[in-house]
Amino acid sequence: MRNVFIIFLLIFASACGSDDEGGTTNNNIPPNPPSLITPSNNSTIVTQIVDERVYFEWTNATDPDNDISGYRIWVDSDPNFSNPFHHFAGTTNTTSYLSPNKQYYWRVTTSDSNGNVSNNSQTWSFYLEDGLAPTPPQLIFPLHETECSNDNLTFEWNASTDPSGNSIEYKLHISLSPSFDSDVDIYTTSNTSYNVALPQSTALYWKVEAFNGANSSFSEARSLYTQGDGVSNTIPQLQYLYPEDGATISDQLPLLQWQASDNETSDSNLSYKVYFSEVGQDLVLIEDNAGISSHEVSGLNSGTTYQWSIWVTDEDEATNVGDVWRFSIE
Repeated sequence: MRNVFIIFLLIFASACGSDDEGGTTNNNIPPNPPSLITPSNNSTIVTQIVDERVYFEWTNATDPDNDISGYRIWVDSDPNFSNPFHHFAGTTNTTSYLSPNKQYYWRVTTSDSNGNVSNNSQTWSFYLEDGLAPTPPQLIFPLHETECSNDNLTFEWNASTDPSGNSIEYKLHISLSPSFDSDVDIYTTSNTSYNVALPQSTALYWKVEAFNGANSSFSEARSLYTQGDGVSNTIPQLQYLYPEDGATISDQLPLLQWQASDNETSDSNLSYKVYFSEVGQDLVLIEDNAGISSHEVSGLNSGTTYQWSIWVTDEDEATNVGDVWRFSIE
């Protein structure tokens, strides 16, 4: 019986060996979570470039076993982290692109080489704001320091572009003050033109604002003057003939053509100003003469769109400021 008892003790000792003798108990201690540094809690980050990446940083975590293998950062627009973005980082910082104009929440965990994971760090939040404004609108019509016989005028400008691809709304500002600090009328449109009935015999100033829902940019400011009500004089009538507005032509030496007439002034005494430029640039005066009905332009390039405008003035200085028409060279 004694021999049997000794054998049983040996079997029990073999089956219940200590950790030092190859047991499976894991005494490795999980690491502690780090502390967050940036983005600071409840902060706002304003982006300055397209696809700007957000910089995240936290402190070094501590681990009793000194076997930290890395960190995992968690970012979500839900404070409960229901659908988080997360990735592993071998250092205490990382960057990530996030969609702007949202509130975000973030936290970090630490892991060690034994597979242990720390508790979550504290959770911080920040707001990512799109700080990119649309490109400034380029004014087309009327030109700077224009004297207008028409008291009903269509203002025109080139379309802006938005770096983030947001939709753009335009605001036409018209003021009696060159500083736009008083007497300002604002007209909102999604188009690149707007028709306004203007007061007569008035000096006015105008500019266009491009707004993407968060940020704005402004065009230059221009001035104009509206003439009084002509009782004994009518403004000349003007009709464009060639090229048609929006046409595509093959001729790189096109002849701009128009016709005008006036009740009080003979055709030969009507004077004309011809303005011309590539679309996207300011119109430039290329001819100022009387009794003409055409002008040949040269030096044009294929695949380019151009714009032109005719001003006709009678002997009583009444001016009809023509629309801006465009054509392209194929």
